[in-house]
Amino acid sequence: CGPGGEGSAFSAFSRPGSFPLDPSDPSASSLGRPLSLTKRLTCGLDRLMQRCASEEEGQQEEGGEGLMQDQAGFLVLPAAASQGVGAHRPVVLGGRYRVVRLLGMGTFAQTVECEDELTSHRVAVKVLREGFGEVGRREAVLLHALRRSPGFSAACVVRGHSLFSAGPHACIAMEVLAQPLPHYLRSIRPFSLPMGVMQKLTMQLTTALSFLSANGVVHADLRPENVLVCLSRRSSDGLLAGESEGLRVRLADFGNGMALGPDGSLDCGGADVQTLPYRAPEAILGLPLTAAIDAWSLGCLVMEVFMGRRLLNPYSASSALTTMARTLGPLPAE
Repeated sequence: CGPGGEGSAFSAFSRPGSFPLDPSDPSASSLGRPLSLTKRLTCGLDRLMQRCASEEEGQQEEGGEGLMQDQAGFLVLPAAASQGVGAHRPVVLGGRYRVVRLLGMGTFAQTVECEDELTSHRVAVKVLREGFGEVGRREAVLLHALRRSPGFSAACVVRGHSLFSAGPHACIAMEVLAQPLPHYLRSIRPFSLPMGVMQKLTMQLTTALSFLSANGVVHADLRPENVLVCLSRRSSDGLLAGESEGLRVRLADFGNGMALGPDGSLDCGGADVQTLPYRAPEAILGLPLTAAIDAWSLGCLVMEVFMGRRLLNPYSASSALTTMARTLGPLPAE
């Protein structure tokens, strides 16, 4: 029985011309003659790229927004957005806030300036690291409660707008201001504020702390980086025009903020509070804490702005008390 005959295990040979051809297949037009090396290497490349693109779109939809993050859990921004220029592929947070530029980074979050595509207004969005969503939620709840409190409009506290998520990141939208206080101080000549401006700065921060205390809240991380400056006017030499009239500040970053207990004490669960150069002695000694720890930080901040250097700059918690005694005199007995 010959090949292809009845009972044979072989099929009859079919010529290439009898195959069903796919017009999109680059090899289809070359059947019957040798393919070039280029066609053999790129055969089906268009279909492969289309498949990869469709899979990438599916992954972005599944992940919420297709956002990338680094090993530390921070949102990865295009290099162009990080440098404050237009990015090739815009990053939109929460389907609403288009990232314009990076404003700053901290231990638990990064802050970006965004355009609200719903209102066309500029806002600042604090993007928490992955895994720190609870920190963002507490801060957002605190900002919301403060904004609903009587006297908030004159309280010199940053205005929070909303809490939302972008992929694995908790985000807080808030008002955008000019710059952190240290950035402003580095931009002026000379590197100090006129006395009228110093008084204005101190008064506004005192007002903010008084408002927090009246509402049973402790900031617990008052330092220059968490004071945001918004200037209405500037003169040609960099000083504030009209001295104190042009200066407005807002107390920001309530990530460490806590509520006072009914007796006015603060329960921080044994955790360290306040950045070391601005940490109150009772916090270092492990004594009961009250809203007075914010007043201590304010004193350190005001002196730092006035002198152009930190009042206290201990290298460790164990050396902090020695540094205080050497700079300010012996600690009181009680």
